[in-house]
Amino acid sequence: YVIADALAGDSPCIAPLSPLALVRREPKVLARLKRLVNEAQHVQSRAAERRLAAARIASLLDLSGAPAQGLQQLDAADTNKPHDSQYEVAAICLLREVLKRHVRLETQRSERLSAICSTATRVPSMHAVQVLDATNLSVREFTERFLVPGFPCILRGSSVVPRWSPAELVDRLGTRLVPTRRCDASSVAWAQLEFSGSMPFNKFMDTHVNNANNTGNSSATANNRSQVFDYSIWQHCCEALGDEIIMPHWFGVDLYTNAKSRVHPVTGSASPTLFVAAGGTSSGLHVDFLQTHFWMGLCHGRKRWRLVPSEDLALLYPTYLTDLNPSFPFDINAAMEEQSKPNTAYPALKLFRLYEAVLEAGDIIFVPRGWPHQVENLATSVAISANFIDESNLEAARKEAEILGLVSEDPQLVAGMLKEAEASGLPQKLAASSVSTEAAHQGEPLRAFKHRHGEPRTPQETQRIMTRVAQAMVVGGAFLCVLGAVRPWRTQTCS
Repeated sequence: YVIADALAGDSPCIAPLSPLALVRREPKVLARLKRLVNEAQHVQSRAAERRLAAARIASLLDLSGAPAQGLQQLDAADTNKPHDSQYEVAAICLLREVLKRHVRLETQRSERLSAICSTATRVPSMHAVQVLDATNLSVREFTERFLVPGFPCILRGSSVVPRWSPAELVDRLGTRLVPTRRCDASSVAWAQLEFSGSMPFNKFMDTHVNNANNTGNSSATANNRSQVFDYSIWQHCCEALGDEIIMPHWFGVDLYTNAKSRVHPVTGSASPTLFVAAGGTSSGLHVDFLQTHFWMGLCHGRKRWRLVPSEDLALLYPTYLTDLNPSFPFDINAAMEEQSKPNTAYPALKLFRLYEAVLEAGDIIFVPRGWPHQVENLATSVAISANFIDESNLEAARKEAEILGLVSEDPQLVAGMLKEAEASGLPQKLAASSVSTEAAHQGEPLRAFKHRHGEPRTPQETQRIMTRVAQAMVVGGAFLCVLGAVRPWRTQTCS
């Protein structure tokens, strides 16, 4: 409600402001926020529920760029304890966490800016993501050099990535209904991706991929095309694609799969997921959810990856709006334009480091938790991916899930499963079993991987079993009803 009020027009004749204007703290938004703060402070002085009123003021101050003042409002309101509902208390706790993060980000920016000469001209330092020979990279070396330190890399030369072409996917997926998303530069949604409807896969390919390749378009038009983004193979099309998927043994532990399959035993976990997009499309700057690590194997095409270290997150001016997924005022392209302006309102943009790589067919990229990244499809691309939690990011993921669990049941249950896994030593058990499974082939068949993580059947197989059981129960119930009706009749006939 606070965000909606901040963006609403001052009259019905005035169009509401865009959420991106809020993230960028444009003058019109700041002026409206100031008026709302003044109004809320006046209401607070005579409101019965002082704590909720203080939470509203704290939110408005935070959106205005004053999170420290917002925290002071919440702290002062703690002396008044009305009978808040459980949900209201939880929402205020989440708000407090968001305020603390914004204060922390402001402190980090100030420290980095004060460490350089104010007259210095700085541009983002450019680095190449390290490319490794996958055939000579052991699980232990990968873990010690990249996984635990949290550093990205590209594994090249592996044989585990399926080489599906777009035409082959059309043959396999046919008219299967798939959700699509498109990148909207004005959006503050995760990765700037907005849902653009569902359609049969073959129609998606004809409309948004093949047609784009044949006609050619400007970059802006091409980027507006829909994509199949993060579509679960395990949940929706394992029978068509799953038998050819080998899960890379460098990522042999996935506590997220284990947790999700236990929280949702019918719908199951999601990974691995499918990406299909035409050249020229992209995803906006984003950080993957729940402090998960990420890997992607490119089956076909080329992708340009640009990543920013997690230590430089504050330099990108992120804002947490309704959850713990940050929204950014600029993507990488716009940030590099903005940092070149002499009087920019975002001076810390001059300081972030940028890592870049071009993913070729057969490559696998590893992205550690917390690294903001942005991806561009240089050609029509097909890829598979997975987010995962192992021992290296277990604590961070569990804490994030616990915070989100204050206001949502699903992350709360996931946090409980992660805590239970940590206490039982499951990460070490899965790591030990992973080393001895298909190590010579650099990976493990998808079904074996899922079975080892506590998910022996695909969600569709589980649902079919439940359907058959339900049908058998209906038939059995009907038979018993008939039998119950026949017995009295036979007794009367015999007598």
